[in-house]
Amino acid sequence: MEKGKKIVTGVGIAVAIIAVLAIIGYMAPHPPPTMSLKPPPVITQEKTPEPTREERIKTMYADMPTTVRVREEDWQKLAGYVVDTENTNKTVLVIGSFGAYRGSVQGSDFVSSSIQGEGFAGYNLVCEPKGIYSVSIQGTDSAGKLYVGVAANGKILKQGSSNAEYGVVSIAGTCA
Repeated sequence: MEKGKKIVTGVGIAVAIIAVLAIIGYMAPHPPPTMSLKPPPVITQEKTPEPTREERIKTMYADMPTTVRVREEDWQKLAGYVVDTENTNKTVLVIGSFGAYRGSVQGSDFVSSSIQGEGFAGYNLVCEPKGIYSVSIQGTDSAGKLYVGVAANGKILKQGSSNAEYGVVSIAGTCA
């Protein structure tokens, strides 16, 4: 009987080992040949190319208030000042007028300056982050059409316009 007990015990141990191996996966069936163990292909999206400076200027012209629409070549000059603030710490005051203008500008440094000119121009404006600015410009003749805007990071922060003779445009806001 001892020999029989040893055989039964040996068979029991062998069955136990096989059961343990099956549980931990050593005897798990292999995947069928149609299954793929390769990772799925990586799908990449093509980057949309950034618009050119000229394309951004044309978009700004299309978005300009129609009440103060000026010749496209004049607006391109103003929009160029705006676009050129992209990826910089610059803030600009842009003024467009068919005649002469003058006014007052105060940046975030609280220094008030007089400004005068004619036509289409851009001026650097001191505008620290979270600071405030104030601008008041008046046309000094009967030409009408006056546009004033403040821009930073390639976008117009605030803008105003007047079609009146000797019109006044005042804007104020928070720096970007």
